[in-house]
Parts: sequence; C-alpha cells; structure tokens
Amino acid sequence: GMAISFASDFLRGDARVMKRVMNQNPNLVRYALPELLAAKAFVLEVVGRSGQSLQYASEALRDDEEVVTTAVRQDGRSLRYASTRLSGDRACAMAAIERDPHALRFCSPALRGDHT
Repeated sequence: GMAISFASDFLRGDARVMKRVMNQNPNLVRYALPELLAAKAFVLEVVGRSGQSLQYASEALRDDEEVVTTAVRQDGRSLRYASTRLSGDRACAMAAIERDPHALRFCSPALRGDHT
C-alpha cells in the first residue's frame, strides 16, 4: 500500500499500477504523477470508484463537467473539490445533493440561496 509513495516515477506514472494500488486504498491515488492526474480517462475511472479522489485531480479536471459529475454521483461531498465554477453549476450541485443532501454546504453561496 504505502510502498507506492517510495516507488519510481515510472511506476507512479503507470495507470495500471496505480489502479491496482487503488484497489487496496483509493487514497493512494495521491501518489500518482501529476501527468496521470491530468489524464481525463484515468481520472474518470478513479473518481467513478472514489469520488473523494477528485481532490487529487489536476486543476483543469476539477473544472471539467464530466469528471466532476462522475465524482459527485459517486460521493456528493466530493463537490468540495470542484472548481468554483462547477460548485456554482446548478446541474453539478443537484447531482451532488441527490447523492448526499449534506453536499449542499459545498455549493456556491449563490446556489445555496437559489430556491427555484
């Protein structure tokens, strides 16, 4: 498990290796190389298994509607890691709240006041 933190860049950049490591503990994805955490296909699979892993995704992917929606459908509270733009996006926020009503606190202030 934690041995991955000492692994070579080659291993930490290999999607197959990182997926195996995540089977033991999804939080270990944080040791993946930034290039892998910026790869949309990899991140989509990761957040589909553990929405909280959105926190390790690249900034660009935390602003990607498909990635964020996938994450919040798995774990509504992962909305806290979405970009400011998407935490204020009504569709993303609703997907998060449908999964977990407590996700409301991670919506933008403008949306929390939206009673429409």
